[in-house]
Amino acid sequence: GIYRGFSTVELRRRNYQGAIHFAKKALDLYDTDIEAILVLAKAHHYLQDQETAFQFIHRAFELDPSHEEVQATYAHIVVGLQGTQAGIEFIQDKIQQMPNKLTYRRTLGEILIEEERFEEAIDVFNEILAINSKDKKTLMIMGRILQQRKKFEQARGYLLEAASLDPSDAEPLYLTGQLYLEGGQNAFALKYFESVINVNPKYPLAYYYAGKALLKMGELEKALLMAQHEKKLNPEIPEPFLLAAEVYFRQRQFSSCTEQYQGAITKGYDTADAYIKLARCQRLSGALDSSLSMLS
Repeated sequence: GIYRGFSTVELRRRNYQGAIHFAKKALDLYDTDIEAILVLAKAHHYLQDQETAFQFIHRAFELDPSHEEVQATYAHIVVGLQGTQAGIEFIQDKIQQMPNKLTYRRTLGEILIEEERFEEAIDVFNEILAINSKDKKTLMIMGRILQQRKKFEQARGYLLEAASLDPSDAEPLYLTGQLYLEGGQNAFALKYFESVINVNPKYPLAYYYAGKALLKMGELEKALLMAQHEKKLNPEIPEPFLLAAEVYFRQRQFSSCTEQYQGAITKGYDTADAYIKLARCQRLSGALDSSLSMLS
């Protein structure tokens, strides 16, 4: 159970190799532990290793074919292996068999979101809310969809309703903070991320987004402090390195800026944007050859 707990934590931190490591240790002690097998299936799915993910989810399926989370994860992995329609048909079959199982309807909606079929997804989530208007997970998903579609006021309503259902849950507060941040209301965003930290001081990326709000407000030293907090909590993700790099750039500390972008790339932010920004910091620090190399 302890090893499984560690694996779950690492999965939520997006340290998928760490999740795999601990889940395997759990299975060494109890080889029919479905929760640990599910972690392995999800971690390999997120790593785009769909064949291995399928092996684990099939194993979980054999142990308990009625397990809702197993069925939902199976559908997502089928999408990765056989395409969207195969995953949709699988989960629709489950919905027909058990129409009141909201997990299956949410899974269908999530698959549609991944395919950017937002109107169809909204219809699915409205069906869930017609069955249970207080379904917190669905309220939060609706908030995220509407946020993506720039319908901020509507999105805020769903997220605040979800937050009111369980004040001890930091996630609706976190999503509301992101909503305000995207809408350019940085002071409100900071307030919500601070509330997240008060509820759960170890909530992933809460310090990072609080730092983003502070950066936009011109509070550079406070933003850098938030980046450092996030690094301590989640040392394997690139976001706090990116935040620190932006702060150092504004402070014209270009060598430090370079180090932070290098750290972000090492932690997985291997994008064209990262190399361009790294090259900019190298150029401004006088390292012209290195800058040209990054651009190449």
